[in-house]
Amino acid sequence: MKHLSSLCAGLVVAVGAATMNVDAARADAISYLASSAVSDPTLANTNNDHSIWLPFFRSVSGTPLTGNSNSADFDFVWNGRFEVMDNGGATLTGKIVNQVDMDYAFDVTFNFRQRDGAGASGVKRELRDSAYTDNGGPIDTGSFSFFDLEGGIFTGTGALAGVN
Repeated sequence: MKHLSSLCAGLVVAVGAATMNVDAARADAISYLASSAVSDPTLANTNNDHSIWLPFFRSVSGTPLTGNSNSADFDFVWNGRFEVMDNGGATLTGKIVNQVDMDYAFDVTFNFRQRDGAGASGVKRELRDSAYTDNGGPIDTGSFSFFDLEGGIFTGTGALAGVN
């Protein structure tokens, strides 16, 4: 069986949560739909549109992923789910597929713990300065919530069956 023990070290998760629903089955959780975070070209210097970024996939030899700049980008098939519990824990679940070849896919479960503030490095600002409220824009970083990744499981499907 193949293992991706260092996978979480290179994991970047972008949760574009546009919809909030209270899950009737879990009164102790608020459930968000997780989808690709698509950059608004009026606010961003780049055109990003992915859910999860796994940079090592650009060098998977012998596959259609080798050397393709989009091969690090994975999207949720249907929407993923991000549940935030009253106790400060959170879970992101769903199936992600590679943007270059949809046969490269994972079922994912990531566990998080909510933290107070952004931490020592501060808020990561990737948009144009004009995007943020302190420069007249619509993005208020004071309304952000922050979570630390505590662990997770990748279960390969399709061409990645058996990888976990």
